[in-house]
Amino acid sequence: MRSVIDETQQTQQPETGVPEPERMRVANEYLASNLSATALSIWGLLVVRDRTDEFAFSGLSFGANGAGSTADFFPRRGIRVPGPRGLRFAFYRMRVAREALEILPAQTAVRLVYSSPDSQGFDVALGYSQLSRTLLARHSRLFPIHEGSSRLFVRQSGKNRMFLTVRENNVTDTVWCGVKILAARIAALVHRKNTVLLYEKESSRYEESAAVVFEALVDGGHHDVYFLLAAEKIDSVPERYRSRVIKRFSFRHFYHFFAARTFIGTELLAHAIELRTINRFLLQHLSAGKFGFVFLQHGVMYMVALSSTQRSFFRSDATFPDKTRIVCSSELEKRHFVELAGFSPENMYVSGLPKFDHATLDDDADRILIMPTWRPWEYNTIRTNSEKSGYFAMLRQMYEAVPDHLKDRAWILPHPLVRESLKSTSLGTHVWAGDSFDAALRRGRVLVTDYSSIAYDAFYRGANVVFWWKDKDECMDRYGGHLMLDEGTAFGPVCYDAAALSDAIGSSFTEPQTPEHLRRYEQIVEFKDGHNTQRLIEMMTRDQMV
Repeated sequence: MRSVIDETQQTQQPETGVPEPERMRVANEYLASNLSATALSIWGLLVVRDRTDEFAFSGLSFGANGAGSTADFFPRRGIRVPGPRGLRFAFYRMRVAREALEILPAQTAVRLVYSSPDSQGFDVALGYSQLSRTLLARHSRLFPIHEGSSRLFVRQSGKNRMFLTVRENNVTDTVWCGVKILAARIAALVHRKNTVLLYEKESSRYEESAAVVFEALVDGGHHDVYFLLAAEKIDSVPERYRSRVIKRFSFRHFYHFFAARTFIGTELLAHAIELRTINRFLLQHLSAGKFGFVFLQHGVMYMVALSSTQRSFFRSDATFPDKTRIVCSSELEKRHFVELAGFSPENMYVSGLPKFDHATLDDDADRILIMPTWRPWEYNTIRTNSEKSGYFAMLRQMYEAVPDHLKDRAWILPHPLVRESLKSTSLGTHVWAGDSFDAALRRGRVLVTDYSSIAYDAFYRGANVVFWWKDKDECMDRYGGHLMLDEGTAFGPVCYDAAALSDAIGSSFTEPQTPEHLRRYEQIVEFKDGHNTQRLIEMMTRDQMV
């Protein structure tokens, strides 16, 4: 199975470590796991080949994002297989303390570390099914954690490695939903409608480029075009389009998911089902990739480099079906995808983002919007203990830097995945109460961010953007890459300390966008004629995507 398995999990860790020496190879087979009141236990079988026959199981240990773990081997020294190949094997039990599990990020790669007196040690990602070599999105049963609000499980990644996943409870985990998915899969095999299915973030928004394209396609007379949306959001759709809206997690959702000939979305394909799903039928369908995909992007992707480890999901060899087209805003952004993500120039639609056709700024806009990008490595810490996270500390630094006479105009807009958690913190009264980012951006005179693509949306409308890069080096290490922008190309002041940030916010609130910042921005976002949607539909029609 392709690494779409990892795409549905959303977030991963940089692949660092020390490979095995040439003389040595290690293979692992996951067997079972169990969660008790004190620890997670994982059982498996390790097979080691060492041509020098000097390997000792006593030198092995396991690691999980720095979480302390213990390992027991049975038998303690392993069993040597007679013959010249230097083969040994042993069963093991790895234990990770419960308190360490509570603060793990959403995804944690399990590491296998070997210490050797001859300096021939290694630190590698532990395989999942390297003996049976089955790759079927396997996983353990789901264990309750965080007082039942989350589920922990051991899973097989797209590259056959062992991961610990901690995430919220999923609808697709339930038996009833599984029955609907199976029935929908069968129905789509019997009668396929060749649907064009559109969606936005977590199939729970109707305000970005997918909504704009959806309405344009319906108005243009295209049939079998549908929009996927959470039930509570359907009222936000203009009435004339509601008959084409499909309720998320309904039988119709899963039927059209399996029947679609083209997906058009602002997010990766996992958002058309459910993030971190473990349903095998859904994963297998995504992995087969027998459909077209137009990736609209939720924002201009010219911030964190696509060559970064945490952006590996956006590379051509990762999660995209063969018939993929990516919408971008300039030749410069196109080169970013081609040179750093491995896409062919033919994959790219240089049309501009459709949502910019409707992006406006109110004449009396007077708000300061604080919206940094999120930190995937802190996902569970933010969700369960927000005020101890670096993300919360950054938000507080940004808010405190707003000049006192402007603080009542500041709105904090946390990332949607962690917004509810931050409402209960000491910054909660400053978190924007609305639900539409478009509505907030219409009111924003200044946007304060670090590396969020929302900066492009705000600047397009006419707002000033202030960049806060105090933690840039640390964050880029975490992302496993670099920023595409620097001080010479950023389309707003770049600040590294609180005093500079406060001054920049104050001056940006009263001054218009500078000619230099406009020039830099237009290198990345070329189009401002309001015809992005028309250009895109012409390109999709030419390629028979719609």
